[in-house]
Order: sequence, then C-alpha cells, then structure tokens
Amino acid sequence: MNRLGWYWDSKIKRWERDDTPARETTKLIKVRILAATHKVSQAAELFIEASLEMGLRLMERSEPYQCRPPQQNESRIYLTFEDID
Repeated sequence: MNRLGWYWDSKIKRWERDDTPARETTKLIKVRILAATHKVSQAAELFIEASLEMGLRLMERSEPYQCRPPQQNESRIYLTFEDID
C-alpha cells in the first residue's frame, strides 16, 4: 500500500492517501551495535571492517554507551556510513 501512496494513520485508524512526491533517498546508513559491554567494541570493529570492504565509508563512530538497568551489562555503539557508489 505504501508504494501506491497510501499510509496507515494510527491516530484515526484508517488508510490515508498522500500524493507528496518522494524525496531522494539518503546515502547514509546508520547502525546500532548492541552487545555485552566487553564485546561491543570488537563487534563494532568487525562490522566496520566488513562495511569498508563493501565500499562504504565510515563517517561517525560513537563511544560505547552503557545501557540502563536491567541491561547494564550491555552497551551500544552507533555507526554512520556513507554509500560512496
């Protein structure tokens, strides 16, 4: 339905039509790596390495953010890549 210009409006609980022309797609790819705190940096490095081999360019990498309880033993890292093709 979305490809035909329709979207579900959950507030009024019905399908609505939107003929607004689509914008150009972004060249950015944003990823959140979530893993055990002692493994999250290694997981991010593996993902970065694979992404670079696929032709993506790393634009931004966050520091690890520790999750709030009850997941305080996990952390997340945010990555932003640019598709350079």
